[in-house]
Amino acid sequence: MTSALLIEEAEFSNHDISVADEEKKFISFAYVDSFAYVALLKYKLKVAEIYVEEAGGSNRDVIITLPRAVGTITRAVGTITEAVGTITRALLELLQELLELLQKLLELLQELLELLQELLALLQKLLELLQQAESAMIHQQN
Repeated sequence: MTSALLIEEAEFSNHDISVADEEKKFISFAYVDSFAYVALLKYKLKVAEIYVEEAGGSNRDVIITLPRAVGTITRAVGTITEAVGTITRALLELLQELLELLQKLLELLQELLELLQELLALLQKLLELLQQAESAMIHQQN
């Protein structure tokens, strides 16, 4: 018996993959694009499922099938690499947005601190005025 690598028939055609590749170009948001890539990746990995099976085929069949299997695996690795790149870019964009939001929050907190300091100063003046008014009332009563 000769070991042969057999590639499972895909549920979708190569045309479907190219359509999915084209469609992802129209997705504008990075996180949505990442999910589109993940869906495409899952599909391409499904296409790349390879089974090792004991078969009575000739060595020629094995020699022909091996390069096809390697090509399929290579395409799957390329798809995974592309998906990782897309997810990484989306993550970096989200982290950049988070950093900008944190900087804005810091600015707002600094403004709030300044306003609270002004409020404290006004409350101290009010307390002084109330104490002066109380002293004046006590002085008038005597």
